[in-house]
This record gives sequence, structure tokens and C-alpha cells, in this order.
Amino acid sequence: MKVKAKLRNIKGSGVKKLRRKGILPAVVFSKGKDSKEIQINYIEFVKAYEEAGETEIIDIQIEDENKEVAALISEIQLHPLTNVILHANFHEVDLNKKVRVNIPIEYIGIETHPLIKNQSALFLPTYDEIEVQALPRELPQHFELRIESLKEIGDFLTVKDLKKTIDISKIEIMVEDEETVIAKLDYAEMQEEPEEEERSVEDIEVTSEKEETEEEKAEGKEKPEKKEDKE
Repeated sequence: MKVKAKLRNIKGSGVKKLRRKGILPAVVFSKGKDSKEIQINYIEFVKAYEEAGETEIIDIQIEDENKEVAALISEIQLHPLTNVILHANFHEVDLNKKVRVNIPIEYIGIETHPLIKNQSALFLPTYDEIEVQALPRELPQHFELRIESLKEIGDFLTVKDLKKTIDISKIEIMVEDEETVIAKLDYAEMQEEPEEEERSVEDIEVTSEKEETEEEKAEGKEKPEKKEDKE
């Protein structure tokens, strides 16, 4: 994935004018070097971000320097209301040195799993992403792991299952124990409604008579006795 960029001299309040023109301000950070403030076409950046995410290398072609920088997107700043991208940070990488990053795990088959469809089970991932080490060009955008092997409640997937889906000669998962559980099937929580006590006709009649008797007694207490006037 490649994007074109230019060195940026505009800072502060002037950056807002760039955004109105469809230009995204960004910074490239490099270890042991000065950072570079650049500007990129907004639509071009969004396309690159959607395709590469924060785990695949983006080649930034800086026109002013006639050079190309291999980098990872390390951070984006979003508008709090519109979620429009306001700013981006890149981190330059050495293509010959391995890097450590967190790669998202995409679980495939959740919607079609029979136990999940009939609400008998819940799918509980304990790892949404996992740390790996690899050369920058070998980093995938995400891992895909199918869940069809989970047949019964209590079945689980481990790091070992994930390793079967990748080339471990190029990508090293930074979790020592292969038996570490990364996802499982568990019981769906069912909330039972409290049962109402069944009442027979006799119970209802007795209760009604009792209530009437108590009402009569109460009325008797409330009515004071009339005293006859003495002549």
C-alpha cells in the first residue's frame, strides 16, 4: 500500500484550513531521527487505513524529498462527534528488523454456529488480538480463526489452534503456553421468570370472605356510638 505525501510547514490554526481542503495533517516518527510533519490527501489516507489498518506497512512517498518511507500507522485522532479523522501518526520501521505488534483476531462462523443461533450457548473470546513478532512485510492485517470445531458447550480454542492457521516460520506468537485458551463456548444465561402461585376457587372465596369480615370490623370501630340526650 502506497500513499503520496508532502512536507508540511503549516501548523497551529492553519491546519484547519488544510482539513477544509481535504488534506490530512500527519507526523512520521523515526527512531534516532527528527520527526517529519507531512500532509496527505484525506481520501487517499482513509483508503490506506481501511486496507492496512495499524498492522500492515504503508509506503509513504514524500514528494519533496523524492524518497519513500516504510511505516506503520501508530495512532489516529478522531473528531469526538463526527468521527472524522483529524490527524495521523506514523512510525517508520526498518524492513530488515523484526517488530512486535498486536494483530486482531477475527473469529469466523459465529453467526452460523447452531448452538449460538438457537441461543443455547455464548461465544466468549478471551483474546480479541494477540502480540506477534515478525518482519514488517510479513505482518497481516488480522488473523482469521474458524470456530466450527467447537461442538459442545465447554469446548475451546487455544494458541495452538491459531498457530495452525499461520506460517510460524515467519510470524512468532508472543504467548509462551500453546494451551492458553483464546476463545470458548459457554452456557447462555437464561433468566427464569418467577412462577406465580396457583390459587383455587375455594382459596379466592375464603380470602374474599375474610377481607369482607375485616372490613366490617373496621367500619364498626370507626363508627362511634350515639349517646341519647337526657331531658
